[in-house]
Amino acid sequence: MAIDLDHDAVRAYLDQVLDVFKAGEITKEQARSELQTILAKAAIDNARDLHSSLSDFKQRWNVA
Repeated sequence: MAIDLDHDAVRAYLDQVLDVFKAGEITKEQARSELQTILAKAAIDNARDLHSSLSDFKQRWNVA
C-alpha cells in the first residue's frame, strides 16, 4: 500500500534539509542520513513516523 504524501510537506522538508546543509548547520553526512531515514520510512509504509519526521526536522536537529 502506498503512503499518501502531502507534497507541500515533502517540498518544505526538502527545502529545510537543503537550506540547513547549505548554511553549514549540518554536514553532508547528516543531510544524507536524514534523507535516507525518510526514504526508508516511506519504503516500509511507516506513514505515521514519516509524516512526523517531515514536520519536525528542525526540532530534531536543533537548527533555526
